[in-house]
Order: sequence, then C-alpha cells, then structure tokens
Amino acid sequence: MKANLGKLEQGVRLCLGAIGVVAVLRSDAFGAIEGVALLLSVFLLLNGLTARCYLWQWLGVNTAGGNCDLKTSSRQVQQ
Repeated sequence: MKANLGKLEQGVRLCLGAIGVVAVLRSDAFGAIEGVALLLSVFLLLNGLTARCYLWQWLGVNTAGGNCDLKTSSRQVQQ
C-alpha cells in the first residue's frame, strides 16, 4: 500500500498517539475505556510512523499528494 498521509497529518497523528499512550499509561485505573483508548492511540502512532491509513484508502482519501484531481478519483460524485 502506498503512503496516503501528508506530512502535517502524519505529525498530528504521531503527537495525538503519543499523548494518548502517555495519558492512558499514567492513569490510575485501567479498564475497558482505557484499553480502547490505548489501542486507538497505538493505531495513530502506527499510522504516523508508516504514513499509511487503511480507512483513508477505503474512503479514497489521499493527503500525501499536493494536487487534488477529482476526475481521476476512484469515487465519483454522481450528478
């Protein structure tokens, strides 16, 4: 899979993932909500490190490129 995250989005995901992991690990209790938050934070870190997001690929979103050409998009807007 090609990289589909731009540099800004990659940096934001890295920062949010790191903040999430630290926040969960510093909390006193660890339950289901903390487990889900930790899992999502790890996914954000992996997205930021690899510059790939499977949800963005499935939705046809690509922020890695500079140009947005809707005519060559895999998902067309129907009129």
